[in-house]
Amino acid sequence: MDADMRPKDSGWEKQVPPPGEGPRTAGHGGESASQEAATPTRGAVQVVLTIDTEPDNAWENHLNLGVANVRELIRLHDLLAKCGAKATCLATTRVIENPEAVDVLRNLLSTGGAEIGAHLHPWESPPFTETGVDVCHPCYPHELSLEIFRRKLEGLTEAIARNFKAPTCYRGGRWSIVASHLSVLEQAGFEVDTSVMPLVDWRATIGVPLDLKGCGGMDYRLAPCHPYHPDYADITREGAAGIVEVPVTVGFSRRLPGFVRSLYGRFPSPLQRVLRRSNVIKPVWALPTEETGPALEQMLSVALREQAAIINIAMHSSEMMVGGSPRSRVAAEVDGIFSRLASMLSILASSPLCQFTTLTDAARHWRTSNKSSAKLGPYRKSAKSLSQ
Repeated sequence: MDADMRPKDSGWEKQVPPPGEGPRTAGHGGESASQEAATPTRGAVQVVLTIDTEPDNAWENHLNLGVANVRELIRLHDLLAKCGAKATCLATTRVIENPEAVDVLRNLLSTGGAEIGAHLHPWESPPFTETGVDVCHPCYPHELSLEIFRRKLEGLTEAIARNFKAPTCYRGGRWSIVASHLSVLEQAGFEVDTSVMPLVDWRATIGVPLDLKGCGGMDYRLAPCHPYHPDYADITREGAAGIVEVPVTVGFSRRLPGFVRSLYGRFPSPLQRVLRRSNVIKPVWALPTEETGPALEQMLSVALREQAAIINIAMHSSEMMVGGSPRSRVAAEVDGIFSRLASMLSILASSPLCQFTTLTDAARHWRTSNKSSAKLGPYRKSAKSLSQ
C-alpha cells in the first residue's frame, strides 16, 4: 500500500530520442566512468522489477483479506517472458499464508527465475500491539517500537521461508524504513532494501493519527538516487551499513549536471513546482502505474545514456487487477498499465547495456562492481550463514 504524495503533472514532448536497437545481453560488467560517449559495457545496467505483492485494494481498506489480484501475476509473467525480464515479488503476510497465492508465486519461480522477498505491512503481521493501533490504522513500520518491528519481521521472514528460501530483499510497507531498521534487517539475513523513493516527502501522509503518537511518512527528499550503503544513523545518507539500498529509480526530463540533481531535493517546494510545471526540471519515477508513457520513455533514455547502475521499476500486484487499486478501477486502466510496462521493457531489452535480473542479484552485482562497496556492516551474518 502507498499513500502517494508525489506531484502529478502532465507529460512533456520528447527531448531525447529513445536508445537505438541492439541485442539484450546476459553478460556482466562494471559501470562506465564516462557520462557522455561511453563505450557500451554489456550488463552495466541491471534492470529489476519490484512488485509489492499484497492484498486487494489496500488503499481503500487496509484490512482487506482478499488476495485475488495475485492471479494477475500470470498475465505479468507472460509479458516478462517475451523479453526475458524477471519479477521480484515482495510478499506480505496475507499473501504468503494464502495457498493459492503461494502456488502462483511458485509457478513464477519455476518458470521465470523470479525472487520472493518480504514486504512488511504492520497491520497484517503479528504480533500486534496491545492497543491495536497497528491494526486499526495503516501504520508505518517506523511507527512501531524497534522490538515489535523485529518480531513482526521475524514472523514474516519465517512464513516466507516455510514456502520458499529465506528472503534476502525487503521493502517496508508504505515505503517506510528508518536507520534503526538496518541492523534488524541485517541480523535477519537481508542483503538489500528497496524502501526509499528519492525526492519524495510523505510526512504529511498520516498512518497512525498524530494524537496517538503517529509521525507521518518518511522524508526522502535528500536520499541518493543511486544504489548505496546507508548510514546507520540516517537512511538518506551514504554510510557504513552492510545492506545495500536500491531506491526506486527516478530520473529527470533532461540530463542535468550532478550538482543540480543533488540540490533538487533542497529546493523550496514553490520552486520545485515552477520547475516541474515549466518542464525545466521534472522528476519522473519508474512507476508505470502512475507516470505517462512519454515521461517514462524520456526517463529511461536519460538513465541509459548515463548508464545507471540499477534501474528499479516498481509497482503493486493489486494495480494489475480491475478494481484492485485507485489507479486500476476499470479494464482500460489496467491495460494502460500493462502497455506502459511493456513499452519500458521493450526499450530496455533493446539496449546492449541492460541485463534483466532479480533485486538481490542486482545488489550483489553492484557490490562486486563497486570497489568502494566491498564491505560488510558490523551486523551482517557471514556469507556462509547467508547461503544456508
